[in-house]
Amino acid sequence: MSSLGTDELQTRGKIILDQLTTIDYEVRETQYLESLPRGALRMVIAKARTIFQLV
Repeated sequence: MSSLGTDELQTRGKIILDQLTTIDYEVRETQYLESLPRGALRMVIAKARTIFQLV
């Protein structure tokens, strides 16, 4: 079970908060699949803010 409540999503992987970067989705020819649930997104943003406040 995911701590972010994302078990129902198709997409699997990790969010590596200390290695945030911008990706050019057009150049990589990616395809939109789905959105992260709001609660999970809020948790990720809160953790990112904490990490970058410490830097």
